[in-house]
Amino acid sequence: MLHLNSLKNVFVGLLAITLLAGCGKINALIDLPETLKGMNEKMSGMEASTGNVANGVRDQQLGVPYAAMMDKANWEILTPVPIQLMPYGEMFAKVANDEELMKLTFVLLKDIRESKINKGYDMWTDSEAAWSKAEAEEVFREKMAKVAIIQIIAGFTPEPMVQTIIQKHIYGNGEDGSGRYKNTAYAFLAFRAQFIKDILLESSLLPEKFEENGQTEKGIVEMEKLDVIGKTPFTEKLKAPATFEIQYYVNAVDTDSKSFDFSYAFNPADVPAMWKKLQKKAASVTFDEVTETSLGNGPASFAAKVERKNQLLEIISQKIAAWDSKK
Repeated sequence: MLHLNSLKNVFVGLLAITLLAGCGKINALIDLPETLKGMNEKMSGMEASTGNVANGVRDQQLGVPYAAMMDKANWEILTPVPIQLMPYGEMFAKVANDEELMKLTFVLLKDIRESKINKGYDMWTDSEAAWSKAEAEEVFREKMAKVAIIQIIAGFTPEPMVQTIIQKHIYGNGEDGSGRYKNTAYAFLAFRAQFIKDILLESSLLPEKFEENGQTEKGIVEMEKLDVIGKTPFTEKLKAPATFEIQYYVNAVDTDSKSFDFSYAFNPADVPAMWKKLQKKAASVTFDEVTETSLGNGPASFAAKVERKNQLLEIISQKIAAWDSKK
């Protein structure tokens, strides 16, 4: 596919050939610089227009899933798997850059921990007004949904972007190197590990009956991401603080408060334990030569599947051995 700069060169070349081919070669040569200047200006305008369109498309790619995640209608099912939010979180995670991911995580965590503890100052009673029980339940669900949103986005963020976050916001090897979002990056990685372990693996993939190598392959893909986090030199800092308090009326006069804790601290020991769970499931996959033949796949397909199963089990065994060697 030709880029606009390439197209510009093609247009310029074609224009020069056309001008020189006619009788007015001298006039064409005299007028050529101005003609080329006009052509360049038009092409630059096209480039700017294309850039604006691209920015608009990207804004939409971020805005649409963000709006859907903040829609209360998508907060109805949050446990054990937030299935309504997951498609939108994945869409957002695949488009957002490191700055957008860090800023959103920072804002959501701050909102979870600090906002809507109560209704705020009531001028009539000269005190902080509590929520009704029904209102308190809504606030709780909102905060729970926002925890899930961070987990989903962190879990679905592509690995290259995760590495950018580590290099730029933890090691400070990026453009700003300020470390402004270092603690946010730690929380982001902790929630990423939690989502992969608890949702993608233990609540989704591992409960299934393993019948094909593809299930093992999917498990390895997710475990590789967990493995990367587990082998970072700062695992003790991978904590996501998400505690909050809600004040509510127990009757018309008296109030009470309840504290909630959705915090998560990453435990590196979870990684080899999860590899072993996957190993057990992968070993349970069985293939029958008669069945493969009846499906029209033949002996070659049966042999290939068995070989692939053994290859996958060897990959998992090597991962477990690598963790055992660290003890």
